[in-house]
Amino acid sequence: MSSLLFLGTGALAFGGGFTTIPLIQHQIVDIHSWLTVKQFIDGIALGQITPGPVFITATFIGYHVATILGALFATLAIFTPSLTAMIVLADIHGRVQNLKIIKVIIKGFLSGFIGLLVAVTLQFAFKSLASWQAWLIFFLAIIWLMILKKNSIWAILGTIALSLVIF
Repeated sequence: MSSLLFLGTGALAFGGGFTTIPLIQHQIVDIHSWLTVKQFIDGIALGQITPGPVFITATFIGYHVATILGALFATLAIFTPSLTAMIVLADIHGRVQNLKIIKVIIKGFLSGFIGLLVAVTLQFAFKSLASWQAWLIFFLAIIWLMILKKNSIWAILGTIALSLVIF
């Protein structure tokens, strides 16, 4: 059942919601084939308009696999491990956060998850950017955000306006 899968994913969600995308995609799309890559991307996109966008994807997948009950259990399962860990480990964190071994472990986790995110991002790009218009908007957004270092709100509004004009 998807609830156990999300319980495990929630337990490994170091670094926040976006770090779980590769883990969720691998299980949901690659191993279990519960969703296609396109459906998974749509779920991520749908989640972007909600609070907690990535974890809401668990609700979408749970619903797709097992309707309302699946949505409920998947949502609870994705949040339970991190919430439990925060409660249990809050006191310990202050004492161990400056230990060299903890810093090394966190650097390793972060490096690995960045690699996973890049791999999934590239897969999403080649699956979603299927026209010259989509690639144009993509590159303009990259320029706007990374080179010009402008506000992302304007990038979102600009991509909406540009989409209405060129598609």
